[in-house]
Amino acid sequence: MLSLRKELQVPDSITTLKINRTDEGQCLVVKGPWGSADLAIQHPMMLERGRGFKRTRARSVSLQSNEGARGHQSFASPAELDPLGKVQLATAYMDGHARIRRTKQMFGALFALVEDSLKYCAMGSHFGLFIKGLGWRASVRTGKEVPGGDEVPMPVEKPGRPRVVPHLPPGLKVAEDDQFLELKIGNSHYTHFRLKKGWRVTVDDYKGQGFVVSGGFDKASVGQFAARIRQTRTTEPYKGKGIRFVGESTLRKEGKKTQ
Repeated sequence: MLSLRKELQVPDSITTLKINRTDEGQCLVVKGPWGSADLAIQHPMMLERGRGFKRTRARSVSLQSNEGARGHQSFASPAELDPLGKVQLATAYMDGHARIRRTKQMFGALFALVEDSLKYCAMGSHFGLFIKGLGWRASVRTGKEVPGGDEVPMPVEKPGRPRVVPHLPPGLKVAEDDQFLELKIGNSHYTHFRLKKGWRVTVDDYKGQGFVVSGGFDKASVGQFAARIRQTRTTEPYKGKGIRFVGESTLRKEGKKTQ
């Protein structure tokens, strides 16, 4: 029998923490200021709330695994092997050993998943990026300023001329409350990225070349979105122009020299 138990601390900013029963086991529902998550907890793993005083909300959850506690089918030993007692077959022993090893692996993975969900629902996921280039900048626009969104390219205004918003048919227009990240990175058209609901981009006031992408509980999705932004203009090795993560170093090359 395998018995594992580990306690998880719940941040105070988590507003909802429910453990619902399902046919396969349990379902953990977590809601916080940065999003919500539904995680399936299957047998033999199970969750228990921390024991606290009455009339107070318990701020801890423990994940435990009891392999064999619910019982499993035992293999009957043939009488010719040992007539005086039960002898476990080698196949039954190996199956149980493999099942216990698999449970250990899934216990660690599930514990890390629950811990990350609690953390990022409470504090969010944040990725900082920096743009280097003369006149290059980032800004946040709404559907009124970018009626076509990321589907219809919008030309960059020329120096000394006002911003021109194109007139589009109703079928191509986006919602006015949609948020878009607009990048001016040396192309003839702006590059736009639609922000999901609950996600935000904070742009530095000075020149608009530094910005932070913040999202909900799924750090992988926010990181993938930030990687897509960086991929639009990767840093070139001679002048270092492009988009890079904060703290990322670029290998610089020496240009050609005239003799």
